[in-house]
Amino acid sequence: GDGPVPRHSRPMLQDEDGDEAHEFLVEDHDGELRQRGPSALDTECWYQVVHTPAVVIRELPDEKSKMVGRKKAGKRIRIQRVVDGKWLQLHHSELVKLGVQEAWVLLDGAEMGLAGRQLLTRVS
Repeated sequence: GDGPVPRHSRPMLQDEDGDEAHEFLVEDHDGELRQRGPSALDTECWYQVVHTPAVVIRELPDEKSKMVGRKKAGKRIRIQRVVDGKWLQLHHSELVKLGVQEAWVLLDGAEMGLAGRQLLTRVS
């Protein structure tokens, strides 16, 4: 079965009435639902590994966290969100491939002593 989810994977937004959601849909004059206001749901976000030979995929956004996989240089990875410009949280489709509930990749090389170097680059 499903395990507990420790936190929302995307930020919650608040509308003018104080309601919270990831995005807000409003019925238009023609009866169609349309997104109105802010949205926390991005279009597809892909990064390509530029660090050689590979980047380590970790269970949590922490260099000491358990390794759950690797992605070789030149390979693309789908990302759900970027945290503090340092960590990339993997999209659900990547989690399914890895068989984990949560996974992260380090973006900022400074955390590894590679100041000024990004380990991945955004491609879409």
